[in-house]
Amino acid sequence: MAVSIETYIGQNPDTINKWLVNLFSEHTKKLLEGIENAPINMNCVCSDERRAHKAREVLGHYGLVRNIEFKEAPYNPYCRGYTAKPTCSVTISHKVFLKMAAKFGKPFSFEIKSPDKSTDRIKGFPTLRNISREGVIHIFFHPDRYTIYDRREKYEDRSGSVQERHVIRIYPKKLENKAERDVFEKALNRYYIKHIDEYVAVACGFQPEVITNHKKWGDLKEEHIKELSPERLNDFTIEELNKKEINERIKKAKEHLKFYEATLSDLTLLKEKLPNRKIATELVETFITTKAPLMMSSEERITRELAALVMKGSDKGLI
Repeated sequence: MAVSIETYIGQNPDTINKWLVNLFSEHTKKLLEGIENAPINMNCVCSDERRAHKAREVLGHYGLVRNIEFKEAPYNPYCRGYTAKPTCSVTISHKVFLKMAAKFGKPFSFEIKSPDKSTDRIKGFPTLRNISREGVIHIFFHPDRYTIYDRREKYEDRSGSVQERHVIRIYPKKLENKAERDVFEKALNRYYIKHIDEYVAVACGFQPEVITNHKKWGDLKEEHIKELSPERLNDFTIEELNKKEINERIKKAKEHLKFYEATLSDLTLLKEKLPNRKIATELVETFITTKAPLMMSSEERITRELAALVMKGSDKGLI
């Protein structure tokens, strides 16, 4: 005895809800992309071919199907042994969608996440395709809570070539100020990774002699002691046991001694004067905000980017 559609729905609530969420989210994505009356592939609603006909019957029962279209799979003579399958697409009633879909929406869990190497906070926002199905439905029915960015973005493909693509990114309005502040904090961190000596000078109140975050190789003069990279001087081969080599190593050993004396001095002062992270951050941020106008003309990109953020108020979370 055949089971009525009402009985089937009553017996399979989880399955029915899944089909409806799939359908409503696909329709919503099309609407957010600016596409109306777009057919939806039934495979996106129900991927189980054995129940595809039942899924269509359920959608019809709710009055959601405005049009249904079957298409035979195109023949491909270059794919031997592969049989393409026919497709079924449905166009749904937007009026019924508006009545039914809202209750299936749930707020998506957005993170305050900004890109690590860009000052464009929007690049840290999830794309439409990366938001949960329930989240997409929620966004559609609460447009006042979200900002939708429909734009073209450049990206680097696997070959290293710069390409451009159409992207829709969405983010809650109430979190955007925090996201902008996060962009500033990351830019500040990138700047001070490269300028750790300035960080120490501002946060600790003394100019370090040798503290740095990079090394330079080659012949070093006394005034470049901070760039010194000490090496082992006690390893000899028989050929190196000569006065010229020994004198050269004595010279280097004296340079190393100066380097370690300066290092010991820096580390001792650092231990005495280093404030906690919160105070240090406040000090360097205040310093950067006063220095920003001069930084705008820097030849260094990370310096100019940080200055630009300060000048537009990103440090205060302004967007």
